[in-house]
Amino acid sequence: MTGQAARDPGPETVSLGRFDPLALPIILETLRERGIFALTKSPLERANVEQYHIMGDTSREVLLVDRARADEARRIIAGDVQAKIEEMQANLASEADGDFEEQGLVPIGWLEPEVARELLAQLRAAEIPAEPEYPLDVPAPPYARADGRVRVHVEETSVEIALDTLENDVRAALAERGITPAEPLLGEDE
Repeated sequence: MTGQAARDPGPETVSLGRFDPLALPIILETLRERGIFALTKSPLERANVEQYHIMGDTSREVLLVDRARADEARRIIAGDVQAKIEEMQANLASEADGDFEEQGLVPIGWLEPEVARELLAQLRAAEIPAEPEYPLDVPAPPYARADGRVRVHVEETSVEIALDTLENDVRAALAERGITPAEPLLGEDE
């Protein structure tokens, strides 16, 4: 050696083709979680500064993976990654469907999930329209608050009824079940 350390060139790679740049971070993360060497031909954090690209489609990036595990990588992309992307798209679609203002709903504040469930059940029983920021029967989305509270939206004309129900009926129902919610019951924006 001439004073320079020998560099490990890494595994031999093969291209799996071009992928949507929005899907690539999900693909890379999933493959790396499974121990498959994967990278893009150009780093994702590097901005594309080409104003005019004549030879090819700049809306897609080339994915390179370890040649020895290329078939496994293809299966993971077609299965697990596709399922993750579809789940994310469904979440985004359900969020788009939840335009609370169009439904005449306004936010009343942030509640712990169990408190929100009880309030929503009582408001539905009273036929008062109300919805949580996101569904409470599935894992919280990535944008959820760190403290676990969810914002609840109530029909604008029924806000006072909802607040009274929360303070009295919901608190009593939770106490009967042995649940002591955090104070304040109704949280503020972070």
